[in-house]
Amino acid sequence: MVPSSTTELMDTTEQTNANVDDDRLTLNNVIFAGSGHSKCVIYRQETRRGMISMPKSARLDLLIIHLMYAPNGVRCCPSHLLNNNRLLPDVEISMGNRQQLASSLSSSEMIDLVTDRLSLLHEAVTSPPLDFLDPSLNDEDYLTWTGWTKAQFDNMFDIISPYLRSSSNRNTRNALTMFWIKLKTNLSFRQIGSVFNIPGNSEDRRKRAADAFDSVRQCLIEKFVPRHLGVQHLTREDAKKQNTSFSIKVFGNNVAIIWDGTYLYMGKSSSHLINRKTYSGQK
Repeated sequence: MVPSSTTELMDTTEQTNANVDDDRLTLNNVIFAGSGHSKCVIYRQETRRGMISMPKSARLDLLIIHLMYAPNGVRCCPSHLLNNNRLLPDVEISMGNRQQLASSLSSSEMIDLVTDRLSLLHEAVTSPPLDFLDPSLNDEDYLTWTGWTKAQFDNMFDIISPYLRSSSNRNTRNALTMFWIKLKTNLSFRQIGSVFNIPGNSEDRRKRAADAFDSVRQCLIEKFVPRHLGVQHLTREDAKKQNTSFSIKVFGNNVAIIWDGTYLYMGKSSSHLINRKTYSGQK
């Protein structure tokens, strides 16, 4: 026979556990991503090196896009993130060896989640209509606005981003975007400033967009163009690979530089004899 005091203690314990369970909210349509730190929350593979704590914005992306809740402190590979901040929209979630459990959140976790969602909504409301930090933009969006694919734009940005500075008016990625939008669409700086929601009046927006354009232009000239234009960006072997069958036949398999002077503008000589000797139908 169980003593009454023991029975009362068991009843109290069960009641306490029931109260604890009652305080938790279960989200039946949201999968719990897990809380381990040794595996990437996306691929569920053990990776000892290179993983980082998944930022709040990426965890919110995981919740909104994939209906998967990841608690604070989970880790993932940087390759799944855009600028170590947002979750890549086309990332594939590995569901192998993953228990598809419904997410059960405590009251404090639920409060934090709602607060984060409200913060995300506020950010969406106050963010510019066009924001190239948005991971949902695809190749078509990039081609439409900049003339480059997303991969080409990312490559260019990776090269010059260490030399660009962010400001309270725009970040470095959007600054590069402003530059190419200006060249591709010829929108006025006032229009570009409005599209990117640069603070201030119309004249302030124009000046700040123009300053961003000039900063990117200077950075591209100094850091990007020399890597892709001019003799100095090619090795001797790379230059030989550019030889044509004509240049090889005439000059051999050597580095050949052909100067096309058909449209080389020159001052007209005052000598009639020289003009007759240098006459061309292209003049």
